Amino acid sequence: MRRLAGGLVKLGIKPGDAVSIIGRNRPEWVTADFATMAAGAVLVPVYVTLLPKDIAYILANADVRVMIVDNEAQLAKVLEVRADLPKLEKIVLIDGNPPAGDAGVVRYIDVLESGTKTKQEDLAAIYGALRPNDLFTIIYTSGTTGPPKGVRLTHGNILWVLEAGHRVLNAKEGDEFVSFLPLCHVFERVGGLFAAVYAGIVVNFAQSLDTLIADIGEARPTILLTVPRMLEKAYQAALNRVENSSAFRRALFHWALSVGRQTGPYRLADKPLPAALQARYLLAKPPRLRKNQKALRRTAAFHGLRRRALSPEIAEFFSRPRYSHPRRLRHDRTLRAVHHQHARRLQDRHGRAPAARRRRADRGRRRDSRPRAVRFRRLP
Repeated sequence: MRRLAGGLVKLGIKPGDAVSIIGRNRPEWVTADFATMAAGAVLVPVYVTLLPKDIAYILANADVRVMIVDNEAQLAKVLEVRADLPKLEKIVLIDGNPPAGDAGVVRYIDVLESGTKTKQEDLAAIYGALRPNDLFTIIYTSGTTGPPKGVRLTHGNILWVLEAGHRVLNAKEGDEFVSFLPLCHVFERVGGLFAAVYAGIVVNFAQSLDTLIADIGEARPTILLTVPRMLEKAYQAALNRVENSSAFRRALFHWALSVGRQTGPYRLADKPLPAALQARYLLAKPPRLRKNQKALRRTAAFHGLRRRALSPEIAEFFSRPRYSHPRRLRHDRTLRAVHHQHARRLQDRHGRAPAARRRRADRGRRRDSRPRAVRFRRLP
C-alpha cells in the first residue's frame, strides 16, 4: 500500500486529486483504495459493466487524473474515450501489457517500483494532514434515471458508519467475511472492506458468483454481507431443486418448512419452544442439515436495504435458530439483522431507544474498538 501510494505521488497526484479504478474484486483493488487515501487523493470507483461513454462521463465529471484498470479489456474501453478526457494523465494497468509506444499507459508493478523512491515521512505528512471533513470518495449512481450523479462522502462520513456498524455487526478477531459483491458499491466497500479493517478480521474474495456457494463452504465465513436480490435467487434455486425431486421429498420439505415457521414467534420473543413443537422441530432436522448447521456455526447474513426490503417469507427461510439448552432458544443474529428495518417500532415516543437497549449500547461503546491488523486472502 505504501509503495503504491508513493507511486501515485510520483505520478503527480496531490491531496484532493481524483483517482479512479475499474476492476473486479481483488487484493489490488483493496491496495489501490488505501493507497489513494494514503496519498490524500479521492477514489472514484467505476463498475466493470459500464460502457465506454458512461465511463467517460464519470471520469470527466470527477476530473480524474489517474485511472487504474484491471485488465486489457477494461483498458480498451478507457482508451476508446481517452481523447475526450483531457485531464486524464495516466492509466495504470494491473494485468497485461500497455500498448507499444503509449507513454500514457504504465504497468502497475512499475508504479509500485517507483513508489519505493518516495520518502515515508512525506506520505506520513500527507496522511496526517487529512481531516474528517476532507473528501474521501465520490460514488456515482447507476444512472437509470438520467446521467450518473456523484455522491461526495467525507472521511467523517465513513468513520461514523464504521463506528455505528461495528455495534450492529459485533465483529471481532476470529470472524471472517466472504466478499462477492462489487467493491465499487458503497455497501460492500464500507461493510465488507472497511468494517473488516476496523474490526481486524479476515476477508476472503470469492472467485466469482458461479463459485460462490463452493467458496462459502470452503471459507466458512461467520459474517456474510449480501443484498435481498442474492437471497431471493438462492431461495428460488432451493425451491426449484425441491420441485424437481420426488413427491415424498417435496412433502417432507414443505412440512419441515412449516415447522420452522411455527418457531418464528418464539425466536422473536426469545422464548423456549413448547414440548410438542420442539419434538417436531428436532424431527424436521435431518442429520445432514444438522451437520451443515454445525459447519456454519455462527454465520450471520446481513443484508443491505436499498430500494426494497427483504420479504418476511425469505427472511424466515434463511433464519437459523440455535440452542444452548434443550429448552432454551437463542436469538439468531440473522433474524436480528433482517428485522433491523423495523427498528423504529423499538423507539419510544421521544425518538429514543428503550432504556435497556440504551444501556447495552453504552456498554458496547466502552469496549476497545481500536483498529487492528487485518489480512486478506483470495480463495484458490
